Amino acid sequence: MKRKGFAVFAAAALIAAIIFMGANILFFIAKWYPYRQCMNSMDTMSRDEGIRNEGHYLYKVKMPTYLGFDSGFLHVGPGDEELPVVTSEGDFLYEGNQYVDLVIRPQVFGPTQMSVSVLTKEGLVHVPINSDVQYLPRLSGSEEENERCRAILRENEDQIRELIDAAEEKWPSVFE
Repeated sequence: MKRKGFAVFAAAALIAAIIFMGANILFFIAKWYPYRQCMNSMDTMSRDEGIRNEGHYLYKVKMPTYLGFDSGFLHVGPGDEELPVVTSEGDFLYEGNQYVDLVIRPQVFGPTQMSVSVLTKEGLVHVPINSDVQYLPRLSGSEEENERCRAILRENEDQIRELIDAAEEKWPSVFE
C-alpha cells in the first residue's frame, strides 16, 4: 500500500514539475526574450530597466517580472529638452503645451496594448488606444469621461502618431 501512495505522490510531483517548466519556457520565449531584444539598444539603468534619449524621443524598456505575463512595458515620450518643468513642490508647471507619451504592452496572446498619458492643466490623463489612435473605452467610464478622452485624442493625434511611428522604427518586431 505504501508503494501505491508513493507512486501517486511521485506522479503528481512529476506533473507539477512539467507544468512549472512549461510555464517557464513559455514565459522565456513569449515574454522575456522579446523584451530582451528591445533592451539591446538601450543604455542599461538596472538589470530590468533600460533607457535611451535619441533624437527628440526618450525610449524606455521595463522588463517583465518573473512569470509576470501581464508585466513589463515599452515607453516613448518627448526627449529631455521637451520634458515638463517640475516645481519645488513637485507639481508640473503647465506652459501651454500638453505633454504626451506612449506606453506599449506587447501581449503573449492577442493584440499589443497601448495607451497614452497626457499632462493637461487639469492633471494627468491615461487613455487606452489601438494602433489606429482610436479610443478604447473603459467599461467603468462615464459617457462624459469617454468624450473627454476622445477629445484629448483628437487634440493630440498628430503627436501620438509621431510617437507610434518612433516606436515602430525603434522596435519593429513588436508591431509585426
